[in-house]
Amino acid sequence: MVVEAALGDADVARQALELRDYARIDMRLRPDGRVAVIEANPNPWLASKAEFAMAARKAGRTYPQLIEEIVDLAQARYGVTWSAALQGIGIGVLVSLLFSVVPLLQVRFIRPSLLLRDEKSKRRIDWIGIAVAAVFGYIVSDLLSGIVHWAGDTVGDETTPIFGPNFVKPFRFHHVDPEDITRHDFVETNGNNCIVAAPVLMLVLFLLPDTTGVLFYTCVVIACTAFFVFCTNQFHKWAHQKNPALWIRVLQRAGLILSPEHHVVHHTAPRDKYYCITVGWMNPVLDKIRFFRFMEAIFTRIDPKSLRPDPADRPQKEAEAAIAMPS
Repeated sequence: MVVEAALGDADVARQALELRDYARIDMRLRPDGRVAVIEANPNPWLASKAEFAMAARKAGRTYPQLIEEIVDLAQARYGVTWSAALQGIGIGVLVSLLFSVVPLLQVRFIRPSLLLRDEKSKRRIDWIGIAVAAVFGYIVSDLLSGIVHWAGDTVGDETTPIFGPNFVKPFRFHHVDPEDITRHDFVETNGNNCIVAAPVLMLVLFLLPDTTGVLFYTCVVIACTAFFVFCTNQFHKWAHQKNPALWIRVLQRAGLILSPEHHVVHHTAPRDKYYCITVGWMNPVLDKIRFFRFMEAIFTRIDPKSLRPDPADRPQKEAEAAIAMPS
């Protein structure tokens, strides 16, 4: 009980002071068993025999691992390498390409409405069908966001080739510092999703037929799915912001994009549900059918050591969620 209370108080102090990366929270245990926070040291002494290194060893980190993790965090935020620069340029080009493709797709969507006017029957394009297909694409993007999020939180570890550094590390660091995403710029927030969405939208632009039919509505679903996949991290970022713009809060409260009130469920221990982060519509459904428990059972059957952390080792006590709740 004392340890859990101390951990909870330390996290509250970290959030209140907007600390990130690492810090040492000094506490004192009162005679009545309550924990008192004395001070927060955002840059504690890093000697191998100092208190911070001792706490790290208690948490399972060796001293070299501790220093390496601190350096990695700093390099991820400030370090610039040629590979990082080239990646940034590439992402910038793809972002530009994405916003060029979307208007062209809109033109292609409108074009059938001009071609499909049958002077004899006076029929026009089925806008209701397009709207239904668009909503279906939104739901599919929500489902995909949940599956990717679950995999990043649960499958493998940071050393897993390709998947580890690109998915596992950012998703799990997000639980250490949930507000870190709010400090990312537009490209850093949306760049990776743009890499996924832009080629798909280009393919749809090429395949979209001039007449309605199965292929046309399939293209609408795929295009909307890709576009909302691109939007997912932005919606996720807004759900963590303390004071988002009024129009964003209106959309959140209307349940049209991910809201803090909905997303806080995922950030509450044991953090093993509500993984969908585009809008969250699929979360109650997947939770009801125990979809992710089923996925975990499949992965465990294939490889008993594939899940990190193992679901049985997750904390089961409800704790205050580390997420900003705008007014």
